Amino acid sequence: ARDQPFLKSLALQDMQNYSYLQNSSASAPGVNDLQCFDELRGALSALGFDDGVQLQVFGIVAGILVLGNCAFDEDVEDSAKLRDEVASRRAAELLRVDHEALGHCLQWRKVVAGRELTMTPLKVEQARTVRDGLSRLLYRSLFEWLIRRMNLQLSANSGEDGPASGERLLGILDISGFESFEHNSLEQLLINLSNEHLQLQFNDHVFRQELEDCSREGVQLPQEIVAYADNADVVALLDGRGGALDILDEELVMPRASDATFVAKLLRAQAKHKRLVAPVFADDCSFAVQHFAGRVSYNCEGFLEKNADRFPSEDALSLLCDSELPVLREVAGLLVQEQQVVNGDRARRAQSMTFRIRTSLRALVAKISAA
Repeated sequence: ARDQPFLKSLALQDMQNYSYLQNSSASAPGVNDLQCFDELRGALSALGFDDGVQLQVFGIVAGILVLGNCAFDEDVEDSAKLRDEVASRRAAELLRVDHEALGHCLQWRKVVAGRELTMTPLKVEQARTVRDGLSRLLYRSLFEWLIRRMNLQLSANSGEDGPASGERLLGILDISGFESFEHNSLEQLLINLSNEHLQLQFNDHVFRQELEDCSREGVQLPQEIVAYADNADVVALLDGRGGALDILDEELVMPRASDATFVAKLLRAQAKHKRLVAPVFADDCSFAVQHFAGRVSYNCEGFLEKNADRFPSEDALSLLCDSELPVLREVAGLLVQEQQVVNGDRARRAQSMTFRIRTSLRALVAKISAA
């Protein structure tokens, strides 16, 4: 698909040339990428995204991929310095932002002490964190912008015929299947939690409610029919009060918290839970969960950093707002609005990435249950 004339201006490279994609598979059995890309473009066109807007969207995604190639080396006093300007300059071109300003955002942070404002150089690991945080936030915000535009296009006009659009909801649920790889991180944990919630809802609808109806009607069923695997305890372990994700959120505001302290607190708080499996070695930053589909071991290195739903700096937001791409300016505008809401509500300042997903997941399950 990258060789199509429509994408020529983006100068897309082979996926192995992008750091963010190096651990991905180049193909999937039975999937024709070119055909799928044509179908995607057709669907976007049907939803009102013209060629110009589509190219901007693909350009932003390409810019995020190139941003991930920005590498840093130690400069004087352990400060971070871009290894070269090839990737940062290309990312700036794709995102249509000022290159010098982008480099500044990746290597410096603003520190306000009273009325004094100073610029402090980032260390290498901090610069990588800023780079990856900006990439994740851009990707997430672009996705939300697309969903808003699609919903706006698909929303029914309640002033014409029939009931309001909210009463005519048609939902299509498409989620990733249960995941268990050699290396499983926070992403796999959240995907598997989604599957656990859906399995619990399925159990409740298909088994528990039917069994209650039979009991009320005096119907006696054989034990082998009545028995089913109840995964409510897995959901409680991960998503319940005092569960794994609650503890992970608590660690975000604790001084000197780390991935290792999170694992230690989880193993201590849920030591007697039959679904939680402690690592063999005490210094191993991991744990395992006996899911309804099988045991999965999770490597917790990077959990805290991934869970921190940090906004980009004011300079980074200004940079995005000044982009020459209208779509990126709209995406940045959504970020500005979100930051204003969070800054005005102290209770929401500690919200995390997992908090957002858990809230969305509960709303999804509620919609399914009400259907």
